Amino acid sequence: MKKTTTLLFAWILISTLGYGQSDSYQILKDNFTGRPDVHSFSVNGFFCRMILGMTDEWEFKEAIKDVQHVRIMTIPTEQFEARGLSVNGFKRLLKKDSFEELASVRDNGDHITFYLQANGNKNRYMIVVQEPDEVVVIEMKGYIDANLLLAPDKTLSFQNRKG
Repeated sequence: MKKTTTLLFAWILISTLGYGQSDSYQILKDNFTGRPDVHSFSVNGFFCRMILGMTDEWEFKEAIKDVQHVRIMTIPTEQFEARGLSVNGFKRLLKKDSFEELASVRDNGDHITFYLQANGNKNRYMIVVQEPDEVVVIEMKGYIDANLLLAPDKTLSFQNRKG
């Protein structure tokens, strides 16, 4: 019985380590879970691909075929202020957690920043969307094929394959 319990515990520990979020996302979650209007959810990669398949976004479905997990958290800007924290402080934390900033875009008052924590095919991607009233943080674990997202001729071939 003791051996079975030990093996079960070891299996649970190993499986949780494989699916755990980054340290920076965990710190964000610890600071904001249970706060008013803070929402957080997590889905596996299969579910994301299934949703993209239903929306006919085949080029994205193919690009994220190796994504294993997606976590999303929305936090009202006022909650950062109430906790004495800042989005820029979270971005500094990402850099300490070995995330590299890939791109930063401003669009109609929103500021979107893309980060990568490279580790072969077990990459972590973090997207921070700063809107005037809320911050959305998206963490993806796995591999995203950027070539499929960026190549316009690939998009056409996926559309032609459907029809």
